[in-house]
Amino acid sequence: MRYAKERPEKRLVRMAQQLICRQGLQVQVRDICKAAHTSPPVLYRFFGSRQGLMDKAVSEGWDLIGHELILRALPTVGGTGTDVIVNAFDALFEALDKHPDAVGATLIMMQYHNARIEEPSKSVHELNYAWL
Repeated sequence: MRYAKERPEKRLVRMAQQLICRQGLQVQVRDICKAAHTSPPVLYRFFGSRQGLMDKAVSEGWDLIGHELILRALPTVGGTGTDVIVNAFDALFEALDKHPDAVGATLIMMQYHNARIEEPSKSVHELNYAWL
């Protein structure tokens, strides 16, 4: 079984990414832990808080996007500006294709943070559906 070989902190991050993509930012700790076949104390031991887990899930998405950008966009730095932009978008789509949950969760969090800046009085629930 996949869960027996995967470390609990990796499972928690992967499940958080999947559930953010499916349920949005209002996903609950208990749902993440249930999907990861672990318990909330394990989550808190590794990440300190729900926000700590969310930060890790997003940072992994950024790392994957960055890796694809380095592989695809930087080799065209000597080309035109259009070449660099096209390759950057190709890199983003390649990262989404290879790691949809990690990158998807990162993009959802980016949208949430942008919406919080524009409309700070709205709740996470209101913002979660405002841009879906």
